Amino acid sequence: EWKVRTSICEGLALFGGMGGKGNRDFTVIGDTVNLAFRINDIAGKLDKHLVISESVYRQLKDSVQAEFLGEFEAQGKEHKVKVYSLN
Repeated sequence: EWKVRTSICEGLALFGGMGGKGNRDFTVIGDTVNLAFRINDIAGKLDKHLVISESVYRQLKDSVQAEFLGEFEAQGKEHKVKVYSLN
């Protein structure tokens, strides 16, 4: 059985190639990426497959049905983060 978790956040991020000749890799970095990683970890603990951040929820709330999962501590965040599920 194969399972996938997806977390969606919105915001600024840096992306591009990093590394030297012969050892180049594409990556994204920034607070938005970090938050997506953190809420994806929360999704795994709650056995949810598609989660979104509060800012994404605010933009989509009139067009999707989302379940509020709660407020959670997230490493690197001063305040708890609100997480919603779309499944």
